[in-house]
Amino acid sequence: MKMTELAILLLLTVTLSEFEFFAGAAIQALPIPRPEWKAHGPMMVWDGIVGLLAVSSLSAIQLLMNWLSSVLNESLGGPFSSSTTSFALIQSQLASIDSALILLVAGINSTVILEPVASLAVRIVGPGAEAVTSALILWVAIQIVESIFLKVWIYFFVLGLVFFSVPFRLGRRLGTYLMSWSMLTAVALPLLPSLALSLEGTVGYETFLKNFLDIGSRLGTDPLAIPRLIASLPSALAGLIAAVIIALIVFPIAYLFMMSLVARSLAELLGGSSAGPSPAMMILTPSRQFAKELTG
Repeated sequence: MKMTELAILLLLTVTLSEFEFFAGAAIQALPIPRPEWKAHGPMMVWDGIVGLLAVSSLSAIQLLMNWLSSVLNESLGGPFSSSTTSFALIQSQLASIDSALILLVAGINSTVILEPVASLAVRIVGPGAEAVTSALILWVAIQIVESIFLKVWIYFFVLGLVFFSVPFRLGRRLGTYLMSWSMLTAVALPLLPSLALSLEGTVGYETFLKNFLDIGSRLGTDPLAIPRLIASLPSALAGLIAAVIIALIVFPIAYLFMMSLVARSLAELLGGSSAGPSPAMMILTPSRQFAKELTG
């Protein structure tokens, strides 16, 4: 989406807000006999003012978002403060584990001594390889979404403003959700890889990886220790895969789910609680009463 399209969306928002403001002022000024109809006047005037203020404060919102994002990234510190570096590190870790698992199975199959346990090793390593591959696909998808969304979040925010400015609050819920979702995602999504790396250290990922790689290297160099190494392989692999699943699969999914809950709460804060009357009912109820009077 180009800047001209963004300007068109902003112009549409201004037009809708001005229409709502003047329509609300007209409703208040006209001698309308029905009080429930006249009650829409102050609401429309206020919504029009809020829409115009939101458009005029767009630059301030961009500056606030950039400042908040930089503060959160700097607060993490260390080499993982950059989301690009963190994504690259996570993907290199998963690719290395996947390669190590493949080499381990190939090494076991090529060794005559280990041929009787080759099928057992494949059964042990197979689910782990699938989990690592799934995690790698997940993080590649998250990186693609993050790289694209950081460039277009402002357009989703402005589109939310357009729905927010629709008269009679018909698009307010969708508009506030788009606004809150775009702001929250632009700030929170780049933090995900750094937080996942921090969680890795907490669950002991480095220790499990070292043990697993040590077993894999000694299988080809220490034939006398093969029975003991084979016996310790399931526990070492299970610890490594558990750390990968917790830090690089379960955590990002839970993080994205929490983001959706926070975005919904923020949308309700911006546009009012969803437990209130439906915006459509504000129009349908007076219309039904008017129709009853005509047919009665």
